[in-house]
Amino acid sequence: MQPHVRRALRVPVQQPVVVVHAGSRFDVIAANLSLGGVFIEPYLGLAYGDRLEVQFHPPQTRGVVRLPGVVRWTSPTGFGVQFLELGARETHALGALLTAFKAGLPRVAREPATAVSK
Repeated sequence: MQPHVRRALRVPVQQPVVVVHAGSRFDVIAANLSLGGVFIEPYLGLAYGDRLEVQFHPPQTRGVVRLPGVVRWTSPTGFGVQFLELGARETHALGALLTAFKAGLPRVAREPATAVSK
């Protein structure tokens, strides 16, 4: 068996995002990000295979980008999400966010996850 090899470079971001799962919204932090997925902090009690949506506001654009995903692994500090079925708009917005962070966009302060009412 060959070791797992990432297809996309991960970039440390510390970016506030929203996770939507089963009708609940959580303000969380994307710790690192790639075109293929994201590591979210903190752990929210989600399980392998849970489907969710990651939402963020890309720099210099209007509106919210919604990225469908699935939980691929969990740890005591967070969970890994693989993005699913990204369209051209989502891929472009994600690429712009990654480019901004690679260029040295200032990091944001960490904030605890909180449930936001429906």
